[in-house]
Amino acid sequence: MLNITYAPSEAELAEKLQNDLGQAAFELENNFLIVLVAPESSSEETVEKAIKDALAEGHKVVPFMVRDAAVPQPIRNMPVFNMKNNYKINKVVDYLKKVDQGERIKSNNQAFLFLGIIVLIVFTLSMIGLASGLVAFPRDEYDAAIATENAARDALIQPTLDVWQPRSTEDAENFPATVEAVGTRYRSFVIMTATAIAPSNFEDEASSADE
Repeated sequence: MLNITYAPSEAELAEKLQNDLGQAAFELENNFLIVLVAPESSSEETVEKAIKDALAEGHKVVPFMVRDAAVPQPIRNMPVFNMKNNYKINKVVDYLKKVDQGERIKSNNQAFLFLGIIVLIVFTLSMIGLASGLVAFPRDEYDAAIATENAARDALIQPTLDVWQPRSTEDAENFPATVEAVGTRYRSFVIMTATAIAPSNFEDEASSADE
């Protein structure tokens, strides 16, 4: 609901504004009372009563300055829309929408601020816990999971790697060529396996030669 209160001297302007607002076809979440401020408004009892009733019912009351005059006392500290040089209806609508959404924007900002404070507190407590050792990563669980993953991987690729594992000194000498012949998928595994096994083969062969 959107009403206008005014002194009799502004009746024509009030009617024109009411018609323009009706044709603008926009919606407001709150009820509004527009007060046309002019020198006669401050002494007009109907204007004063309309303002008090609107404030008592929780409506948005917005002063529109038509001619230089003091804004009525109950709404003196509220922002004033300047209409002294006529008006453009789109600017009036934008202003009303801005006032209408003001409380919602304020509420959203407060909610975001509250949420931000909570996140900051949780983050700070987490960092303090980590630094003091009260909170620690489950290293044993991570290690167990990695070991299980590696065992499953080895079980899948070990049969393939067995073919390329060095079994003699000659195999070790031909190791670079073997690596080149292996597909890229298995190459890194072959390198690690051969590096790990070849030294033990050399020691076995060395011991046999000594005997």
